[in-house]
Amino acid sequence: MANGTVEGADTVAPEQASGSTQGSVRRSVPVGGLRRVLRWFWCVDRLRDARAALASRSAEQLESFRRARLALEVGDQVLDPVRQSRYGSTAGHAAGLFREALCWGAEMTQSHAGVDGSVQGHAWMHEVCPEPEQEVALERLMSLPDPTAFFATLEPEAQQRTALFLRGCAVRLLEVQERPYRTVQQLLALRVVRLALPPLVLAVVLLGAWLSAPEKPDLAAGKPWRTSSVFAECKPAEGLCGGVRTLIKFHTKYENNPWFEYDLGAATRFSSMTIRDRADADQGRAVPLIVEVSDDGQSYREIARRERDFDVWRPTFATQQARFVRLRVPRPTYLHLEEIKVHP
Repeated sequence: MANGTVEGADTVAPEQASGSTQGSVRRSVPVGGLRRVLRWFWCVDRLRDARAALASRSAEQLESFRRARLALEVGDQVLDPVRQSRYGSTAGHAAGLFREALCWGAEMTQSHAGVDGSVQGHAWMHEVCPEPEQEVALERLMSLPDPTAFFATLEPEAQQRTALFLRGCAVRLLEVQERPYRTVQQLLALRVVRLALPPLVLAVVLLGAWLSAPEKPDLAAGKPWRTSSVFAECKPAEGLCGGVRTLIKFHTKYENNPWFEYDLGAATRFSSMTIRDRADADQGRAVPLIVEVSDDGQSYREIARRERDFDVWRPTFATQQARFVRLRVPRPTYLHLEEIKVHP
């Protein structure tokens, strides 16, 4: 019995332990997957690497970059001054400043000894010269023992070409040096975009659903209607009323308390309406506009009122049950509307 008990325990325990472990693994997998998705969504790893690349730069490298930027900025001012010099072309001086910007930019890569013109390596030149001939020309200009004197001996056109060539190389080199900083800024911007994207997508989906939602049925469609008076016969399907081009459904005379009324045929439940005023005439004629309902066509009760001008008014109210629906303006005026719908 003792052996049987031990064997039975040995048989059951591994299965229980295995089941417990598998359940734990199954629970942990979604959590780990969600964590990876969140890290990707928030650019955690890429941002960490980009910031580490920035942090790895020494104070000397940052100072070299500042000096390179300064030399480039001053070179641009010299190359295209606000006032032209009376003593000749300034392009030679600008070329010297652009060359200085390249020296300080190369200093950041630890491939250049400084602004004295000595060259220790050429790796950075591959970054800024798309063609081998340009790299040879750049190496020659960077190796000049006395660049100031050399640029001064060039013809003005040659000074201009040389200055523009060195400027293009300096701009490309500093763009390379700025990549870690730009990467951090781009990742931070990507964070903002990704954070704003879900609400934007949701808003677009909701807007699409709203736009594609079927229009509420019109309980008054095809129902008979009448008005307090008739100024002219209207044919909205033809866009005419009294020989005038318009979309109005009816037009009363100028009178006190003009009204329009639907007979729904039987007591009908409804809770909203769509009322479109005339678009090609004075909209102030239709206000204040009162919505009234009646069970017998004799006694009316007010359920909605509009005091201000409108293009389309969509009144909503507690569900009503009535046979007659009337629109009335409680003052002397004309009444003419383009559309009146009654909705459940």
